[in-house]
Amino acid sequence: MKKYVALILLLFYSLSLFAISRIPIRGKSSLPEKRILERRLKQEEIETLLSRGFTIVTLEYSEDCGRCLQIKQFLENKVNSPDYKPQTILEEINVQNLTRAKVRMLSANGDELLIDPSDQEIQQTFCKILINEPVDCAIQEI
Repeated sequence: MKKYVALILLLFYSLSLFAISRIPIRGKSSLPEKRILERRLKQEEIETLLSRGFTIVTLEYSEDCGRCLQIKQFLENKVNSPDYKPQTILEEINVQNLTRAKVRMLSANGDELLIDPSDQEIQQTFCKILINEPVDCAIQEI
C-alpha cells in the first residue's frame, strides 16, 4: 500500500513540476535567464520570483575556503537537477576572507539561514522551504 501511495505522490510531484516549468513568465521586470547567478538579485526581481513560486538560494563563500567550494558544488548540482531547476535560483556571492559558507534560502514558505551547513542540512532545508517538494524529499518521508 505504501508503495502505491509513494508512486502516486511521485507522479503528482513530477506532473506539478512539469506544469510549472511550462508556464510562461511575463511581466514588467525581466527575470534572469540563468538559474545560477554571480550577482545579487534586485529587490524587484526577488519579489517577482517569490510571487511566482521560486526559491532563492544565496551562497556567500570564499575561493580560499575548501568546505565553501564543496557547498557551492552541491548547490549547483541541486539547482541544475530536474526537480529543482524549475523553481530555484542560486546567487553565488564570492566574499574575500570568508572562513565559513553562508546559505540563505528564501521562498513563500519561509526564510532560512545556514552557516557552514552539511549537505544533509541543506537537503533538509530544501525539503522544508521549496514550494513544490522534490521527489527526493518525498522518498525520504517514506
